[in-house]
Amino acid sequence: MTRTPVTALDFTSCHTAQENMRFDDRLLLQAPAKQRIFRVYEWQSPGITFSYKQRLPESLQIIDHARRFTGGGIVFHSPGDIVFCCIIPQIDPLLGKRPKDFLSWIATSLQGSFTVVNIPVTCLNSVHQPNYEFCQTYPAPFELGIQGSKCVAMSLRRTRTHMMIQGIIHLSNPHLWIKSYGLNYPEASLYLPLKLRHIQSELIAAIVEKVR
Repeated sequence: MTRTPVTALDFTSCHTAQENMRFDDRLLLQAPAKQRIFRVYEWQSPGITFSYKQRLPESLQIIDHARRFTGGGIVFHSPGDIVFCCIIPQIDPLLGKRPKDFLSWIATSLQGSFTVVNIPVTCLNSVHQPNYEFCQTYPAPFELGIQGSKCVAMSLRRTRTHMMIQGIIHLSNPHLWIKSYGLNYPEASLYLPLKLRHIQSELIAAIVEKVR
């Protein structure tokens, strides 16, 4: 009989980008061999995360920031955004062992969650004038959008025993808080044209039901 992995849920939300990224790192280090872990939480204050392969532009270093264990481009995190981390054993009896199987499962779960709150999302196939330095300016498989703007971004990294997917659901546009630092980054204006923070609690509840 195929064993159904138990998904352990964690709702811990830390105050800084560094604390949140290190919390994910600890979850990965302590992850059981045959159990999925899913952390979902509200991002608390303006921040930036970026991969270990990147260098954050000097002008952005005045903003709270941290490196991510997973890859991808620079991400602007707005207060109230939903952030998640999913840790899965390398071979999952239900999902298989290919990275795209895990990403597909997460994307399908999230798409179903948006349906629950009556927000239509679609897979993104292209982005105008892609810039691979910033997450928002290029398409990636299994990421989702609203009205052509990326609203769900994900990145994945494998270890010897597990896979980690880190992702964000953008519920507001960071353009105004970026400007409050005296900065002008066009990439920050490409986020959702809508403010969706009012659906945050319902969306988190729907996500939890889908990933259990």
